[in-house]
Amino acid sequence: MAWQLTEDVETYLTTAGSFLRARPAEHTVILTAVAAVRSQGPGAFGGPAPLFGWQAEPDDAVTAAFLLGQLLSPDRPPPGQARTASAEDTALLLAWLDAFHDEAGPQGPNESERLVKDRIGFGGLVLWEHHGRPMSLAGRNRAAAGQARIGPVYTPPELRGRGFGGAATVAITQAALADDAEGVVLFTDLANPASNTLYQRLGYRPVSDWSVLRFGAAER
Repeated sequence: MAWQLTEDVETYLTTAGSFLRARPAEHTVILTAVAAVRSQGPGAFGGPAPLFGWQAEPDDAVTAAFLLGQLLSPDRPPPGQARTASAEDTALLLAWLDAFHDEAGPQGPNESERLVKDRIGFGGLVLWEHHGRPMSLAGRNRAAAGQARIGPVYTPPELRGRGFGGAATVAITQAALADDAEGVVLFTDLANPASNTLYQRLGYRPVSDWSVLRFGAAER
């Protein structure tokens, strides 16, 4: 089946919108991108206008989507508490998001500055603190078709293994539900058993596997 491509987001929604909204958890990335382009224009992601395509399916799964079933608290909540990040936290947020981007492996341009500015505006970033010291970060997108997407979740290497990331994930999930999201979804690396186990322990359940396809000029 041949690719059909367009830069016109309204054309794309006319063609594929009903299908996407029928399964909002599985299509959260596309729905979120569409919502951003519709509200902010074709330069919403800081580069050229994105191409929207349909009628092609990937083969090899490298990531998995998890949809929230029943939110549970961590088995042993770590010390501390969550708070919504503010503009005063910008320097720390940028440093941590840059570190997350580098560690995860660059999948595209680093958009930390745009992400921080946007999400602070609607309370989309949460810090888990202990004795006033930030220990972990969790973020979320605005809901699209009723689905909010969690990410990124980042804990500095020296603070890992203590439950801070799980606690931050619970806090940001609760914030999304309190903000009237009908469902909450996140992505995790299939090659990372620790994160897969953690999210299922928190009440998320797997709903689909995804591939990442990169297009570019052939190497010579």
